[in-house]
Amino acid sequence: MPEDVPDRTIGGCRRANSTVCSFQFDDPCSDGVRCSVTTAQDFATADRFAEDVADKLNQTYGIIPFLVVAKWNRKKIDFNREMSEATFNHPEAIKSYRSYHDYLEEAIATIERKFHGQGLLLDVHQHAQGNYTMVGTLLTGAQLNRGELSSTSIELLIRSSCSQNRSECIRGSKAFGTFLESNELGLTVTQIHDELTTAYGQGYVSHRTVARWVHRFSNERKSIEDNPRSGRPIIVISQQNIDAVQNLVNDDPHISIDFIAIILGISYGSVDTILKQHFGLRKITSRWVPHQLTNEQRQHRVNICLENLQKIENGPWKLCDIVTSDETWIYHRKIKSKEQSKAWVKKDESSSTQVKIQQFEKKTMFVIFFMTNGPVLIHEVSFGISTNAIYYRD
Repeated sequence: MPEDVPDRTIGGCRRANSTVCSFQFDDPCSDGVRCSVTTAQDFATADRFAEDVADKLNQTYGIIPFLVVAKWNRKKIDFNREMSEATFNHPEAIKSYRSYHDYLEEAIATIERKFHGQGLLLDVHQHAQGNYTMVGTLLTGAQLNRGELSSTSIELLIRSSCSQNRSECIRGSKAFGTFLESNELGLTVTQIHDELTTAYGQGYVSHRTVARWVHRFSNERKSIEDNPRSGRPIIVISQQNIDAVQNLVNDDPHISIDFIAIILGISYGSVDTILKQHFGLRKITSRWVPHQLTNEQRQHRVNICLENLQKIENGPWKLCDIVTSDETWIYHRKIKSKEQSKAWVKKDESSSTQVKIQQFEKKTMFVIFFMTNGPVLIHEVSFGISTNAIYYRD
């Protein structure tokens, strides 16, 4: 790996007039903001997993598979992204990126030529979710649960091995996951519980419950729902509770789910279900507006905009002829931003301080007039002058 290839950790650059990030290794991004990229290591260079799989296939079946391994760190290049984002357009990185994908295309072309396009591609990655193997067939959990197995990434294997029953190759006796479990390579109860705790938090599900689920699925159970039982079910989301939740929200739109649950004596999840599924509600913050306008003022602004739009559409005006303005206060004392003020200090040292801008500090107002092609005039307003319609007219 060449040492002169810069890290991608600095991120791309998104200009003020664009929603798209550009990626250039020597771009200072002085007129934009940085956008992050994925740099977490995907496959450790010291990990021989892919090589070990190839060796085992050779020893067991006498075949020599094509093996293409990306040894670069993702901080330098990401072979799974589009070339510009992957390389930041650095010449050495581009060269390696093209070589990697050229090897893949060469292997695919050879397989198509020699085996009529029938081959098996194993795309191996490390992940940071836990110490276990994930096997994908381009099917979601919901599709698997509904039995929607019509389109997968292992179509050729299904046609040759499970032509009568597609499910056998996906989640049945011939599925790769079944093979792993039959060789005691599946997750233990403790591992599954740890993964659920990491994903959803402590106390989400007990170790005993996970053990019961594993036992059920080991006996060909396909659902974690309880078996039907005699007796009347406990109905929490009743019409009475739905009406009660609606009354509480109508009385106080800012009320929290926790408070509603305490008042009604039902669970947080039941209240959440009523609010979102029965009423279609969502909780959002208030939108800040610069001024409280009357209906007449709002309508007046709409009329002005419609009048201007009509002049542009009918030809008398052009958008590039319109001059607009904005006002801003510039304080005479400049302070650093929170990020800029960070400094390295020893463990027993306290951080430095800086006084924030005060309301009545010395400042000057500037009015900036600009068109579509840039600023036309930057005007300094004299001290004590009010900027109103008369001031702008004169």
